[in-house]
Amino acid sequence: MKLIDEIENEHGTNVLTILSDPFFLFPSMLKATNVEKIDNKYKVEIPIKGIFYLPFNLIIYVTRYTSINSVNYVVNVADFAEHR
Repeated sequence: MKLIDEIENEHGTNVLTILSDPFFLFPSMLKATNVEKIDNKYKVEIPIKGIFYLPFNLIIYVTRYTSINSVNYVVNVADFAEHR
């Protein structure tokens, strides 16, 4: 599945600077508990909360691509538990 979302930016390059920092972005927007850089990817642990509480975190691996006018994240949903 490929999901593309494009946001119009009226605030100049300041927004691109904020969005290109995964150590700020994922804890702020997705309430990630841990963001760790591994080689050229980022391991992000996101707590699963909603109707049911699950006692483990969703682990995703994110690759960041930046250019002058855009920030792109490719998300790979790895697993629901760290031991798998």
